Amino acid sequence: MRSDFASVGSAGARADRCVHACPAVRKRARLLGLSLAAIRGSGRKGRITPADVERYAAAGAPDSKARPGD
Repeated sequence: MRSDFASVGSAGARADRCVHACPAVRKRARLLGLSLAAIRGSGRKGRITPADVERYAAAGAPDSKARPGD
């Protein structure tokens, strides 16, 4: 039954689990509609920092969703 559990969820969500980022960075990326797998980390050992997420979003990330109210 383990394979059934692993197949649940989107491919983007699974890819985001394989990157190095703290929970706050993951939450910010999720709020912005960004995939962490697409962001190159500048921190130690490739860790994605809050600045990396903001820089990626400001650059007009191709996978970002339009936020309500924008």
